[in-house]
Amino acid sequence: MGAVEQSLVAVVEKAAKKMQLAQLCTGVAKDVQATTCTVEREGAPALYDVLLNAADGDHGSSLTVYPAEGSDVVAGILDGLPTEAVLLRCTKVDGISYKDTQGVEVLIKGGKMSIKNGGYSLKQALDDLVDAIGQLTVTTGVGPSGIPVNKAAFDIVKENVGKLFNE
Repeated sequence: MGAVEQSLVAVVEKAAKKMQLAQLCTGVAKDVQATTCTVEREGAPALYDVLLNAADGDHGSSLTVYPAEGSDVVAGILDGLPTEAVLLRCTKVDGISYKDTQGVEVLIKGGKMSIKNGGYSLKQALDDLVDAIGQLTVTTGVGPSGIPVNKAAFDIVKENVGKLFNE
């Protein structure tokens, strides 16, 4: 390669480094974890540790979409750095997670949901309520009553709550 060609290549490489263009990649979601997944691309190397959440740093709040395994996805490479890819779109969603700075957490995944505030869950609150109703006694003229005659119905309610919530 001649001197002119080398100079031209050097100028183009320098300009390309300054531009730091973002790149979009399509592929298939594999190995979906709590915060990352792998995007397998046809005819190109896989992208590992693709972020499921575009929030930079731990701000205490987030919204995360979990793609289904095998789902078609679009990932963006941030700032031209191939090690910083983030999921932008998926064709099938397996779950959604939301957290805010006040301690509220909502997770919908695997056919169930979890709603928490400060570590206490809605499922636990409903279970506690049903348990308390099941132990209800009432003072009568001849002493305290026994457990409710329909306690079995309350047990069914508790079982059904377990079908909706995972914690």
